[in-house]
Amino acid sequence: MWFSSHSITDDSICLWLFQHTLIRAIAKWYVDQPKETHSTLATLTTTFISYFQLPLYYDTVLNF
Repeated sequence: MWFSSHSITDDSICLWLFQHTLIRAIAKWYVDQPKETHSTLATLTTTFISYFQLPLYYDTVLNF
């Protein structure tokens, strides 16, 4: 997330910044989360990435 690389270390500030940058489907996802589920940036980041991560498929057959 962009603010983790800009020396903002207070989780409450990072969480506030995160929730104020959300739009559309991501904002709906965040609003639908149970209250107080994410009290730290680490828990929010883990949940966010696991929910929105694109599935990765690897082709194991090599055709030469």
